[in-house]
Amino acid sequence: MKKRKLITTLRRHMRRQIRLCATDIRGGYVGGILLVTVSVFVTLLSGSPYKGYPSLWLCCNLPPLIIIELIHFTITFAMGFSCGLILCEHRCHPRDKKYRAGMLFVILSTLYMTVPPLLFHHGLPWIALLVLLIVSVLSLLLTLLFYSIRRLCGAISLAFFCWSAYLVILVLSCLFRL
Repeated sequence: MKKRKLITTLRRHMRRQIRLCATDIRGGYVGGILLVTVSVFVTLLSGSPYKGYPSLWLCCNLPPLIIIELIHFTITFAMGFSCGLILCEHRCHPRDKKYRAGMLFVILSTLYMTVPPLLFHHGLPWIALLVLLIVSVLSLLLTLLFYSIRRLCGAISLAFFCWSAYLVILVLSCLFRL
């Protein structure tokens, strides 16, 4: 009798865990889609980057803009997904840690969304470089914070840190025509 009751209790617990995991994944998809939507809105609002790309990068050996845009939207979705997973996390983490990570993510995303208009449309590469440096530092802090909550989200955030470091190197190489 006790064995049957234990098995029933374990089954209920497993069903609850599966439902909570599905909620986490849905929150991740919502976060990813929301951040990509904001990114597309900012791109549409600021205009096509193809106008400023040739004049700004004339002497540099850069990848095509379409590849940069595809990586940008992939990384943007992944970062939104990881933030959605963190905010919908049902494990026993302090709420202030999750909300601190969420607020840092909002600041990071806002700064990251200002880089393409600064770089391509307003022709301010030095300010874009400064913003990218701040984004790189914030993404490193976010990586540490996400990793302490959920390792997968920390790994995704580390990929974003590598992407922002690559963008810093790209802007530096074009500023100094390396």
